[in-house]
Amino acid sequence: MSIISFFEPIGILVFALSGALAARERKMDLFGILMLATLTAMGGGIIRDVVMDNGIPMFFRRPSYMVYILVACLIALTARQLVLKAGRLIIWLDAVGLACFAIDAGSKVIDKDLGLMAFLFVSVTSGVGGGVLRDLLSQQVPTILTKDIYAVAALIGSLVYYLLQDSPLQLAAPYLGLGIIIATRLFCHAYDIHLYVPKLQEKPAK
Repeated sequence: MSIISFFEPIGILVFALSGALAARERKMDLFGILMLATLTAMGGGIIRDVVMDNGIPMFFRRPSYMVYILVACLIALTARQLVLKAGRLIIWLDAVGLACFAIDAGSKVIDKDLGLMAFLFVSVTSGVGGGVLRDLLSQQVPTILTKDIYAVAALIGSLVYYLLQDSPLQLAAPYLGLGIIIATRLFCHAYDIHLYVPKLQEKPAK
């Protein structure tokens, strides 16, 4: 089992947990909590499989994924305050989940030789697609479009992975990409580094 496959359940659990917590903040019912947790955890992967024409998305072929999502919902319902106190741990696990989803999706594109643009789209979408769906269904502007160095971290690490495919570091490439995504995400979060947001010019008062 590769290190990416080993961390996949962690990524699903953390993403589902973020969706379930967002649903609770929006005072959704039990079905809403389950739906938002599921879309957050699996939305990016479903988009990936559809774009790559992989047939039935992996989520529908692996019942074990639903177990992780149900566990996340249970945690959100019974231990919300404890989870909120463990914010730093959640950020670390979230970074690992982002990296694993992005690199794993990228490896599938490389296997099919679909080219750089498909590689970048699928890698980044797999990592951040679920979070975008979560924010949209929670009636929020997606955080990756406003401040967080999140999608950019996935883009940088994935690009490094792709560029090293024909180099002597080919075997280490996925793990280097994985490490770069995690390190970039955590570094930017720790030092509150964000992309520049252009300001609207204020109209002079009449």
